[in-house]
Amino acid sequence: MSFPRGLSLAAIAMVSFAAPVRAADHLSVQMAFYPQGPQAYLFVAQEKGWFKEAGLDVEILDGRGSNYSMQVISGGHADIGEGQLAPLASARDKGAKVKIIAEWFKKDGPAVIVPADSDIKTPADLKGKKAVLIASGPWPPILDPFFKLFKMTQQDVSLVYVDATSLFTTYATNKVDAMLTVDLAYSEANPMRASRLMSAADFGVKLPGNGLFVSEDTLAKKRDALIRFVRVAQRAIDYTYDGHEEEAAQAIRKMRPDSKLGAERLLSQIHMFGPLRPSPSTQDKPVGWQSDADWIERIAFLKEAKMIRDVHAPRDFFNNEIIEEASKK
Repeated sequence: MSFPRGLSLAAIAMVSFAAPVRAADHLSVQMAFYPQGPQAYLFVAQEKGWFKEAGLDVEILDGRGSNYSMQVISGGHADIGEGQLAPLASARDKGAKVKIIAEWFKKDGPAVIVPADSDIKTPADLKGKKAVLIASGPWPPILDPFFKLFKMTQQDVSLVYVDATSLFTTYATNKVDAMLTVDLAYSEANPMRASRLMSAADFGVKLPGNGLFVSEDTLAKKRDALIRFVRVAQRAIDYTYDGHEEEAAQAIRKMRPDSKLGAERLLSQIHMFGPLRPSPSTQDKPVGWQSDADWIERIAFLKEAKMIRDVHAPRDFFNNEIIEEASKK
């Protein structure tokens, strides 16, 4: 190797023995579905280069549902799963070595959608009404404990099961009085038929919300990268809900130009999920932190719904270690 004249020996040594640049740590994130409001923070962080700044090469993958996301993670085919967290509880109960590392939105889950001019004001008013739902959705496992809250049974409501492709059209064409679905569906249902949303979480349903989960193997082997990922995610969530909701919607549109949702609908979803971040028991904790008190109630509901069968402690399902490390200044 030759060097220009006048270059000092010290400088030559620095050139000759400079440490190689460390490659970014690759992390694949399996989303539950295509990008929607709850996933906006991932695209904000990617668009702004925050993952790259943290030494991460993040790949964001579209999915086919929260159950699919769970199967991908438990099978070791991606590093981080994203979506509704109830399937994790069921998978963990059956022996899957997976754990929640962050719960961003505490109440994302089942919902009842009714026409805006309907006389259905609470779920108790569903008695004698006709409601559409899909067999593969979140409602079938919780129907009995849900109706029990209102001294009802499934027989008190005419349940119309359809496939996923017919769910919205069945509701929009006035063939039923209500739709049993998820919170996010409101942004699609309302333009088709002016509607109101009743989140099941506001009426006694205690299910985990929406967040991130990993296999125990990934938790052990990629702990440092996960901490950096969650730190960036926290930053992106705070940024999004600090008046940058429209920018977040545009980040999805820019990075997924063939997005299934228009900017206006994405924006409505982002606004919808803002208030769902804390629960009363996590109000003063870092975003994503989970509460044992919340999980004690959830475990009781999950057992009543027969979504889990074994006896579990809250920490069987989650840990706050990644959140706590990521939140350190």
